[in-house]
Amino acid sequence: MTESIKELVIKDQQVEAKGSFLFGERAKEYATKDKDGNETPGINAIYLGLVQRRTDALLNFWDCATAHVTRFKKGDIQKALGEIIDEKEDTIELIRGAIETLENSGYFKQEIRGFWLNVRQSYKQAKPEDGQTKEEAKEAAKESAQSLVDMYEAVMDPAKEEEAMK
Repeated sequence: MTESIKELVIKDQQVEAKGSFLFGERAKEYATKDKDGNETPGINAIYLGLVQRRTDALLNFWDCATAHVTRFKKGDIQKALGEIIDEKEDTIELIRGAIETLENSGYFKQEIRGFWLNVRQSYKQAKPEDGQTKEEAKEAAKESAQSLVDMYEAVMDPAKEEEAMK
């Protein structure tokens, strides 16, 4: 299994990622709203982006994960991330480290558990769209939830990704 990266060198300073109250406060800047006006908390938006392997989520994660030290400029964080990505030729170790940091943080364990509970239960509130029946909407929501679970498992366990690619 490949390693997880939970430290960066930003502006010549070794910084460990931490899930903390300060992380949570800064994460509020990354909250999003859907088309119906429902708000997704910043921590959930960042976590979902990491599961989806988005590099912008890595930047947002590190902006929050370094809040216990100082407010680094995003350009400095991007530079530090870029150096690792160029060296490793991949982002998976950074993504895995970020996910592990959040999941193992006493500050966010319950929020992350709640995130997955919501993912697994979301089909119950599925609303039919253009021409869909309620059952079709529920089935589509179940498939979407399972897809997210599969993405998570592939990030955290490379063997599952290898298996899925066959």
